[in-house]
Amino acid sequence: MRALIRSLALPLAAAIGVALAPAASADPIIPLTWSITGTTTIAKPGLSVPIPPGAKFVGQIDLADWKLTGETTIPDLVSKGKLLNAVPYTAIVRQVATKPLDGGIVDGKVQVNRYFRLQIIKLSVDFLPNLNLVPAGCTTSADSVSTLTNTTPIDLFKPMGLTGEFAIPSFTKCGLLTPVITSMMSGPGNKMDLTFTPGAATIAAIPAGQNAP
Repeated sequence: MRALIRSLALPLAAAIGVALAPAASADPIIPLTWSITGTTTIAKPGLSVPIPPGAKFVGQIDLADWKLTGETTIPDLVSKGKLLNAVPYTAIVRQVATKPLDGGIVDGKVQVNRYFRLQIIKLSVDFLPNLNLVPAGCTTSADSVSTLTNTTPIDLFKPMGLTGEFAIPSFTKCGLLTPVITSMMSGPGNKMDLTFTPGAATIAAIPAGQNAP
């Protein structure tokens, strides 16, 4: 019986010790909700398209290592130009996120990566606005990656400007207009100029006196 008591005592003591030990402090992870404004510029046709109202970033920042993760939601862009440099058109283009935004603050500078494809929802010539010239699934053939860096000082409590360039891959599944759309839009040197503005809930969640390094 004594041997049995001794055999139970050690595991019981260990279990009590684990139960009473203080929990490891969690990393200070702050939820973020930022509204997004700005423009996307497509280099080949020289079009500057405003970001529609309602664009936002929802994610979090880990104050232990200043890593950012989250998702960007940007409403469909409306672009106008001339097809074959002659026929006025209107295109509705969607930025489809393929991976979560990632990155953080490195050496006092914001560096975040956006991964997306461009999907043309509708392409119509202006004299036939109800005729969609592209089938469903008209999209770029690979991901675009835009590395955004800050153009204004880092301040988690204030709007912050971010800019970055990206390449547009060739298009696929756009029907007979696939080569035309590729020649019009695909290539490097496209640009995003964005402003991320923190919401009231985000500002309230950041510890007093806390800001980026």
